[in-house]
Amino acid sequence: ERVLCGESCSEDYGGTAEEVGMEPTDLKNSIEALCFVMSELLRISVPKEDFSTMLQDAGLAADAAASLATRYQKLGANIRSQATDDLSIPSIPAYRGLDWRFEADVASRMRRSAAPA
Repeated sequence: ERVLCGESCSEDYGGTAEEVGMEPTDLKNSIEALCFVMSELLRISVPKEDFSTMLQDAGLAADAAASLATRYQKLGANIRSQATDDLSIPSIPAYRGLDWRFEADVASRMRRSAAPA
């Protein structure tokens, strides 16, 4: 929830729940469910248009679905950028072709010949 909803979500749902006529726990559970659905759809790379269509098919008003779809698209870009930032690991040398086999064989022979008898 925290990753998907960002700063707009707060721990205190009481005021907002009162405004929309819901219990705070019901509002919190609804937001968590929406965030879960959004994260799963982002995981399988569902396009914004399909997300909006799914919401409308589920009975959500077109303007509300469009608003959520826009948020969904922004969250997808944000999550992808965070994921690529997390992958900023120093590059590991890669062996190409058969060179790595030769180097591994030479290293193995050197270890065997240097081992004490």
